[in-house]
Amino acid sequence: MNNRILSIGVILFLVVFSVSCKKEATVVSNVPTYGNSNLWAIKAGNIWIYQDSIFKAGDTLINAFTDTVYMTSKTATSPDASGITFYGLNDSLGWFGRNAYIATPLDQSTGYILVIDSLGRSPYIFFLTASYDNQLLVSSRITIDSTCTGTDRQYGFTTPTTINGYSCIKNIEIISDCSLNVVEKIITYVSSGVGLVRIEYYKKVPNTNNGSIYLRFSQTLKKFLPK
Repeated sequence: MNNRILSIGVILFLVVFSVSCKKEATVVSNVPTYGNSNLWAIKAGNIWIYQDSIFKAGDTLINAFTDTVYMTSKTATSPDASGITFYGLNDSLGWFGRNAYIATPLDQSTGYILVIDSLGRSPYIFFLTASYDNQLLVSSRITIDSTCTGTDRQYGFTTPTTINGYSCIKNIEIISDCSLNVVEKIITYVSSGVGLVRIEYYKKVPNTNNGSIYLRFSQTLKKFLPK
């Protein structure tokens, strides 16, 4: 696992990525609360149907399956994000898991999606809006091993990308090792008023140290069924 500190203005997060495509975090300072943005369609009963795919190096598809995600009627709050209500999201086969909670606070001009992996855990930032293409939203140093540190950079884009008829904006997060070789990359596409449309998780090609990565997992929205 790699530990990273992501700093955005007064927001400071400690983030951990695991090889299972799950993101865990501990919030170490409060996030601002200014109501809700519309980055995700938050309503109990909403359904998202995804196509999930798992690959091995060489772009070889290992498995593909339909993943039905739905918003539950459960809500939660977090002491690390005072005043924000999180809403239950069941994604038993995909990126978030069956016990996730999400919220879409708005920090005046900046929208972002917060996620809690499960009750008892603290929220982390999943997505941030940008002001222009390739805007560096986050830059931090991360511990690679006992001898060196790498970098974690997250970029935002405003130019829309259309995926399966949904107009999306995207984030790209790039994690590099001590030699600045890319070891992980996460690309997320979000459609306002819908939510996550596609996520791509890339990881280092086994037994290489030259920055070569491959697509390990993808989750792509096929249909959104609002309640």
